[in-house]
Amino acid sequence: MTQIERRQARMRRIRAKFQKAGKTIDEDVATSPEAHHVIGISQNFPEHIPMFLHKNREDPAIKVMSLDITESSLLRWFIGQDFVPKLKRHILPRIRQILYQESAEGEADSNSPRAGLSAISELCADDNSILFKGDRIYRHNLGRFNYTTYDVRRSQDVINPGTTHRDIMVLASNPDSDSESNHRFLYARVLGIYHVNVIYIGGGSADYTPRRVEFLWVRWFDYDNNVQTDFKLDPIRFPPMAYEGAFDFVDPNNVVRGCHIVPAFARGKARADGIGLSRLAGDSEDWSEYRVNRYVLFHYLNLNPGINFRAAPRFVDRDMVMRFHWGLAAGHVYTHPVRNISQTQPSVSTTHDEDTIRDLESDMTSGNPADLLEQEDDAPDLDNPEFSLENHEDDLFDEEDDFEDEQELGDDEHLFLAYR
Repeated sequence: MTQIERRQARMRRIRAKFQKAGKTIDEDVATSPEAHHVIGISQNFPEHIPMFLHKNREDPAIKVMSLDITESSLLRWFIGQDFVPKLKRHILPRIRQILYQESAEGEADSNSPRAGLSAISELCADDNSILFKGDRIYRHNLGRFNYTTYDVRRSQDVINPGTTHRDIMVLASNPDSDSESNHRFLYARVLGIYHVNVIYIGGGSADYTPRRVEFLWVRWFDYDNNVQTDFKLDPIRFPPMAYEGAFDFVDPNNVVRGCHIVPAFARGKARADGIGLSRLAGDSEDWSEYRVNRYVLFHYLNLNPGINFRAAPRFVDRDMVMRFHWGLAAGHVYTHPVRNISQTQPSVSTTHDEDTIRDLESDMTSGNPADLLEQEDDAPDLDNPEFSLENHEDDLFDEEDDFEDEQELGDDEHLFLAYR
């Protein structure tokens, strides 16, 4: 309790100091539930990329070991760091998309400085066409991801790479496939939440303004199809860190929500001695296998006579249950195929309507006055007070007369009316 009070007092002193200097420490981040995710805009935790790579040059998370075959057919092993090239390959299509959107907005707005930018179609696809401002990436401790639940409500998952709340799920490349061998979701463990200020220097760029791009550094899980399990939980595991696709970058917009990955405790730890190979990946605490905690029915034998099986559902929450009942949740829009409204709606011809309007206009201009008077008589009389919204005493039931009529009824008739 004393530590909490000291911390609160220190925070009050810091806030007062900033207010006295005319500064603010509040981040202007999107807090609307309509936003897909919320990542802070502060740059208080920068990582200088060359220093980061030099400090972790022997870490398997940022280097890849590949095999090269030279012209003399000699095998040569070499170790190269693929952190920056892989990051550029991830960011390049995203920065291109940002430039395309800015170009479209500039064409729509004639006052925009990007109006008339016609060279946008000549954007360079080379990784060297983008630069990181200051050679820095900026780390964030938290990432908040909003999602729509199965019953069309908004909820939020908080991802913190420093805690156990760090596993996410994304859509697979073939989520609409009905084959049981193809899984609809992929799972990853978040190692870091970052943003980088990207400068595009290739052809077709209007300026060298840095643009903020957010990304997640993740370690993928792989499905382990060789594991035979009596329970219908999906078995997953970490691939070897020497595998090129073991570590990758993910767009935060592609995150479906956080997920619950359960270790297969019976399989034991992956490192019996508790010594890992990667400090960044934290593999010293890895388990040999994991299970995806989703909906499943556990069937087990009961020793009581006369009862053979009992079933108990296990799942992390109701929304996660509906994630695997594909197409049955109204809030999971990605499970519903997008249909073209123009193709589903029947085409309506306006020729008949135009002919009808033309005939009415001709009747009004050249019609017989007597016929027009007859049409007016057939029209509803809106001036009649009987059609108004006012209350009229004549339309009400006379309660006294009804009461007198009921007095004249016998007991049997009252009983019949009561049960009628």
